Amino acid sequence: PPPAGLGWGAASTGGYDWLWWVVRSGTARPGFLGGVCAADGRPSPGCLDHVAARRFFGRSEIGGVQIEVRMMNRDDPRPSHGKGALRNFHSRLLIRMQDLEFRAPVAALQHARKTSRTVCLGGNGQFVRMSALDDLNAERGRPWTGRLLEDFELGIHLMLAGWINSFCADTHVEQEALFDTKRFLTQRTRWAQGVMQCFGYIPAIWRSNKIPNIGFLELAFFLSQPWLQLIGALLYPIPMIALGISYYRHPEAAAAYLADGGWRGIALYAAMALGQFVIWGPIYRRKCEPETGFWRSLGWGLAYPFYLLFLYIVSWRAVGRMVSGRNGWAKTRRNAETPTGGPVAKEA
Repeated sequence: PPPAGLGWGAASTGGYDWLWWVVRSGTARPGFLGGVCAADGRPSPGCLDHVAARRFFGRSEIGGVQIEVRMMNRDDPRPSHGKGALRNFHSRLLIRMQDLEFRAPVAALQHARKTSRTVCLGGNGQFVRMSALDDLNAERGRPWTGRLLEDFELGIHLMLAGWINSFCADTHVEQEALFDTKRFLTQRTRWAQGVMQCFGYIPAIWRSNKIPNIGFLELAFFLSQPWLQLIGALLYPIPMIALGISYYRHPEAAAAYLADGGWRGIALYAAMALGQFVIWGPIYRRKCEPETGFWRSLGWGLAYPFYLLFLYIVSWRAVGRMVSGRNGWAKTRRNAETPTGGPVAKEA
């Protein structure tokens, strides 16, 4: 206290202030690294050796390094203790989807971002050079400035200051995946709202001569995603709704249309909508879970698009919070915690 109850950014800034007091020698600061792990985070052995390697912090232009994130409870057979088989199946699948998300598509995106120099920092397993934080502190008054997606905002600030962020998959940090849908939505709503808050950085990114053009395009697309999801939630169902109405009003004509080849268009629509996400199941198996059977990994891939439907829900919830003026940081209660009634444990 006091920053402990005000959100991740405030707590991280408090940690930075303490480290600044401890390490006051200016000559030592360029080689001094600050690492951030959540209370449930478990960095793998040798983690520091990997991030300090020649191709990461061994390069003087590297300001931040994000390591791979894994879910430590991905193999828990009964995450919802005391609940029935169906509830536990849902919880296991929700946990597995989070592990798949971070270790397959997110990791692939982070590797691709090395080309555009737009690697993002995550809340768990981020490492930052203290001299880079000093630059932000001198420019902005504090390294973390209050957005609800503090880690992503920090990464943007580092890029705008001329530092390069990188992604290290040679090591990892494990954290607890959420198995309760309500708490999961609370967490992802905060993330979506944080991205929406960072949308205002697009002009600064455009004007910056330290971020390449391809980096601007990637960041602009990422920052636009929650807003595009609002539109998508309205537009994507239209073809199926129109088909349903047509079938209800003119069942014989609709049946004739489908029999005459119309089903091909529907199949193509479904393949384009789902196929790009289903492939992540087998990719995740090959990269992360080689002992898992192919058909199970295909099942994970088929579940992944439905898991992503949560993004449309949380985008609308985030807009609702912004419209109602709720911009405060809402802590997501961890699996082993019990509700305390305090402000930091309050669900949004």
